[in-house]
Amino acid sequence: MMSKKTSLLNRIQICDFALKEANLFLDTHPHNKEALDYFLKHKAMREQAYNEYVSTYGPLTPLDYSGNGDWSSWTNNPWPWENMED
Repeated sequence: MMSKKTSLLNRIQICDFALKEANLFLDTHPHNKEALDYFLKHKAMREQAYNEYVSTYGPLTPLDYSGNGDWSSWTNNPWPWENMED
């Protein structure tokens, strides 16, 4: 059984892939409404999963650092790919 942490990371990665593919398609088909709707749907799904991950497990990137405490709150936690089954 997959942990919630791993599940959220997988969902973020799946959405990232879908968004990149849709981005490439939209670059050559900028007026395709279905593709744009697909992109926006997966963007919202990624934002939801990403925000849930960061609020529950901490920052995924340095850009998620909240400014609370010192920089060690970012560097002292396990990296997102470490201890995946927490």
